[in-house]
Amino acid sequence: MRLFTSIILLLFAIRCFPQTYKDTIQCNNDSPYFKVDTMPSFKGDGVDLFKKYIVQELHKSPVALESKKRGEIDIQFIICQSGSLIEPKIVKGIDPKIDKKLLKILNNCPKWEPGLQNGKKVNVVYTQRIPVNFKLINSRKNN
Repeated sequence: MRLFTSIILLLFAIRCFPQTYKDTIQCNNDSPYFKVDTMPSFKGDGVDLFKKYIVQELHKSPVALESKKRGEIDIQFIICQSGSLIEPKIVKGIDPKIDKKLLKILNNCPKWEPGLQNGKKVNVVYTQRIPVNFKLINSRKNN
């Protein structure tokens, strides 16, 4: 009976308090760097591939298809020593719905190659401007 009760309580806890792998990622207690010898790299290619990834993911969203917004979004996050992206935030957005979708994309972003300082993997604060033009997509879709 105790085993049955324990199993029921465990299943209840898992159901009521779901936790994803991404929620458990934390950087160590080292302060993040803003500038390092080798900046983090997205899939080995860097900034251009990251921007392309973000824009492609945004364009898959119904929010983007409905939007007629264009502009630049400034984002900031930390790349951990493990390559995981944490603490994403929108520094300058263009629309609350698009900003919310972008945060979701950042929270599910693939791992990066971490930054290096003196040959050691370190946490790095990363800031990036992403140009978006949903107006262009809508005009192409309507033609």
